[in-house]
Amino acid sequence: MRLKPLLRWSLRDLRGWRSTALVFIACLALGVAAVVATQALSGGVRELLRSEAQRLLGADLILSSRRVVPEELLDLARAVPGARLSHTVEVPTLVAAAAPEGSDDTGPSRLALLMAFSGEHPIHGDVVTEPQRPLVGWLTEHDALLAPDLLALLDLEPGDDIVLGGERFEIAGAIVSESDRNDRLLSLGPRVLITRAGLERTPLLGLGSRTFYRHLVGLPEGADGAALAGRLRADMVDTPWVNLETTEGGQRSLAGSLQRGRQFLALIALASLVLGGLGVARATAAWAEPRRREIAAWKALGLRPVEILVQGVLQVLTLALVASLIGAVGGLLLAAPLPGWLEGMLPGLTVSTWRLDAVGFGLVLGIGMALLASLPSLLALHRVPAALVLRADVQPPPLSWPARISLLTVVLGGTWLLQWLQAGEATTAVWQVALVLVAALVLGVAALGLSTLIARWPRRGLPVPLRLAMASLSRSSAGRNGALVALGLGILAVATVTIVQEVLGDQLRQGVPENAPTAFLIDVQPDQREEVLSLLDEHRATEIDEVPVVIGRLQRIGGRSVQQIVDALGAEERGQRWALTREQRLTWRDSLQPDNRIVAGALFEQPEVDEVSVEVEYANDLGIELGDTLVLDVQGRRMSFQVTSLREVDWTSFRINFFLMVEPGVLERAPHSRLIAARLDPGPLQALQDLLPHRLPNVALIQVEDVLRRVADVLGLVAAGVTVMGGFTVAVGLAVLLAVVVAEAGRRRREAALLRALGATRRQRAWATATELGLVGFVASLVGVGFALLLARLVVVELLELGWHWPVLRCVVAIVTATVLSAVVGTWASARGGERPVLEELR
Repeated sequence: MRLKPLLRWSLRDLRGWRSTALVFIACLALGVAAVVATQALSGGVRELLRSEAQRLLGADLILSSRRVVPEELLDLARAVPGARLSHTVEVPTLVAAAAPEGSDDTGPSRLALLMAFSGEHPIHGDVVTEPQRPLVGWLTEHDALLAPDLLALLDLEPGDDIVLGGERFEIAGAIVSESDRNDRLLSLGPRVLITRAGLERTPLLGLGSRTFYRHLVGLPEGADGAALAGRLRADMVDTPWVNLETTEGGQRSLAGSLQRGRQFLALIALASLVLGGLGVARATAAWAEPRRREIAAWKALGLRPVEILVQGVLQVLTLALVASLIGAVGGLLLAAPLPGWLEGMLPGLTVSTWRLDAVGFGLVLGIGMALLASLPSLLALHRVPAALVLRADVQPPPLSWPARISLLTVVLGGTWLLQWLQAGEATTAVWQVALVLVAALVLGVAALGLSTLIARWPRRGLPVPLRLAMASLSRSSAGRNGALVALGLGILAVATVTIVQEVLGDQLRQGVPENAPTAFLIDVQPDQREEVLSLLDEHRATEIDEVPVVIGRLQRIGGRSVQQIVDALGAEERGQRWALTREQRLTWRDSLQPDNRIVAGALFEQPEVDEVSVEVEYANDLGIELGDTLVLDVQGRRMSFQVTSLREVDWTSFRINFFLMVEPGVLERAPHSRLIAARLDPGPLQALQDLLPHRLPNVALIQVEDVLRRVADVLGLVAAGVTVMGGFTVAVGLAVLLAVVVAEAGRRRREAALLRALGATRRQRAWATATELGLVGFVASLVGVGFALLLARLVVVELLELGWHWPVLRCVVAIVTATVLSAVVGTWASARGGERPVLEELR
């Protein structure tokens, strides 16, 4: 067997099936583009994490806590020769535009996250300001830097004054970006930056304030950071409230979050690639079917079956290489704007998506999927008998069941292997491939059922184009069913995400009960309680609710320490660590609110023990059972509480609720602050917020509407990225429909000739084709949107436990859009072949 003449022969033969080759390329290129875009983005992020770990963290390691970190731990870091330390304190507080000196007016205010620093800051990376100057030596205790969005909200500019904690500060400039700030999307407000000396001018560090201390440690080159981290962990046994972050740990944490996003995008890319493979299979079948007599002639002339198979493989490889190259370039262009969506998570850092490894990866997956998809048609050519030259009724021998099972195993195994390469985990690839196959199977069955229903629908009295379209759909067509599955799967992917986003957005905008609080006032000290209540009364507040808040930390649950429980957690359960090690907020009440319900035990009926009531889902997550003893460190004092009741809480009420509620009379003497919720109209609410920085500077007011708006913005950002990637899946579905139309070009020409002979006009034939293919899009979108509604409802109601409403308008728009696109694309493809004389077609 000589490859060179076979290759030349294959390339010459490609010119004979140009339209089918274009469909082959379009289907595969779209699937490869989705893969390359996903790989380019995730590869760029991984490279960034490796090269910029210190900048992302801002230091080599960080000690952080809600309480003051013991000096003994800091001394261990200082003992390393050449070590550098930076200290920061973060406090949520209200920032107000300062009124003119001597004026009683109050300027507009906003909730912000205040950060005060001392020492070199940051240790690694930089803070970009406008004007750009080194922080140390520039900012004095009377200066402040504000985020640009905060400047715009308060209508201020450098040189103006603001009020922080009752003290005036001059705006020295704006914060453009911070390399170690990776929580911008989820923070309570924009950033304000001052010096530690400036913070000490204010009362914001008083008892009960929500301060967060961070101590950044920079080590000289060559220092053993792992050894220092080990010594710190050994000395932190008695200070479990202190957290230790390292470049490796921070990188793994951020990488884990991004990996989950990457796996979801990889699932969408897999759907696009599989659908592209389906289009390739239809295009290859369209090429192979009319070549059977030609193949039989080759065999009769002495060409061996293996040479015919090699020729087909060479043609597939050629087209697959061209399609994969086009898709790779398209994928890089698609990935180019994606890093902009990561700016909030990785500020000041650039993610490069121009990656040759992503291109190579796309080429491998594209060629591999093309070979897998073309394998059934190529093997069918291999089985064409030479006798077909003499007798048209001779058929190839059917595949035996073992051969069919082997072929199916090869296709599924190859798909799993390609997805393993893409997702990076064998187990993840298994469930992703299984999920796509199950969705395709369910969509196929549902689409077949709806197609059967259309075929049996009474046609008397219907317009002629509609009757012709329904008659065409009543005929069995594996290709058309494949197009239904492909288009339905694409619509399913996009519709699920957009429906979830819309329902959640509406829940955030409209799901707040009518009598729910509109504001929460935090860090209210006991001696400020009466004044705050008086202010609320002056501003016509209603539905006022107040509770004391005491900070504690879990030490033991039952007979095991928290550290033992954390050490025993598996890799998949590490997410529970935060609930065990974080600071716990405790409160007490004389009775339950209406949104709480006891589901086990009884509330505070055992006077011989100190009792605690635990929220039931929180108890399930931590393994807390009725009768267990919880030991907590409350302000340095170990206290024991017995779990005597479990509560079910309606969190959608937006009222004040806690996971842990102790019985009254136990913690009253502990240092505590008060949390107050109230409902105010928008005007008085803003007036109260503007007044607090001047009257009660330590009290922070959180507007519920602002928080909901931030969450909605994050949801919109995520949904936009997923919708762009999912749009590729819909495009591939339309390309598969195009492949089906091309594959059925011969049949359609013969039908058109018969209709012309019977007197059908060009307009009637065009409307019949558009109606038929529009019905394909209608059925596909109806099934895809239907299953998208089921999945979205499962996510919203079962997983998120939120309310549900039916997004009728979005569903109607999706169905109409898919129907029109299918009709337009299919009709255009059908008209491409032109019309031949009727007699020539009928003969």
